[in-house]
Amino acid sequence: METERKIGHLAWVATDKTHEVIDEGEKDVVLADVEITVCGNFLDVLKVPCLPKLARGHRVQHSKMIELSDQFSFGTSGGASEVRAESSGFGFTARRLIHEDTGSWEWFNIDGSEHATKHQETGEVAMKIEKVGKVWEVVRTEFLTDVSIRIARMGVEAFKLSNKGFGIEFDWRVRILKGSVVLWPSLIDGETVANGYL
Repeated sequence: METERKIGHLAWVATDKTHEVIDEGEKDVVLADVEITVCGNFLDVLKVPCLPKLARGHRVQHSKMIELSDQFSFGTSGGASEVRAESSGFGFTARRLIHEDTGSWEWFNIDGSEHATKHQETGEVAMKIEKVGKVWEVVRTEFLTDVSIRIARMGVEAFKLSNKGFGIEFDWRVRILKGSVVLWPSLIDGETVANGYL
């Protein structure tokens, strides 16, 4: 069946703020594992892990999430653009599934035709952007290094507790391990469609 075909492989280690390992594993990713959410406005961005580029004119915002375990999910978030040159970067995100209000967003700058570097901290991915329908979007990522995705509790209380001022205190990290790869599907006419198979 099409939805059970392999589109990726992920390996991860998740830790809490004391660096204790609380989840780890690896899995083959099939098309049915990817949940795509379309975000309509900036408030949606706060509720689901979508790249907050709405204010910069991108019309289509989405998150593509994969449940790693009953503890964590991981995905990409971003905007699809009608002009390839507008694709200057994209975001990865993760969620702590047993806590309702968590947030995460790690920006990657595209610094080569098929390469991106993490904006904060370190990390590199090989990536591919293709035109899908009328828009350009990231359709493949391969982790050239381990990449840490920081997760924070969200809401007013989290901001009050963080660093005695503005900013966010990160409660968990999901480290996606070197060699992990995903061929990210697209949402076309309301259906999740593969952009290739492994």
